[in-house]
Amino acid sequence: RHAIDCGCDPLVAIQMATINTASHFGMERELGSITPGRRADFIVTSSLRELPIESVFARGQCIAEHGKLLTDCSRSSRHGSQIFGSLSWRRFMV
Repeated sequence: RHAIDCGCDPLVAIQMATINTASHFGMERELGSITPGRRADFIVTSSLRELPIESVFARGQCIAEHGKLLTDCSRSSRHGSQIFGSLSWRRFMV
């Protein structure tokens, strides 16, 4: 949103936050685009300029819609353990 507010084209801003970031961290085979075989984490929005978040999908399942959480995301829940364990932070630590 900040990049768009600063005049960046919305599609370029989304690319910067998705595929470019995944590529930077060497994770473009897992993240960054909606492609067969990749994790299906994405948002649904009704406007590319304002980016209101209508729905949130994690691993292909809708977990939030219209500002309401639809699943338990505590660390002990099935979804929570997937969310908290979805990245290996050691990969990014120097």
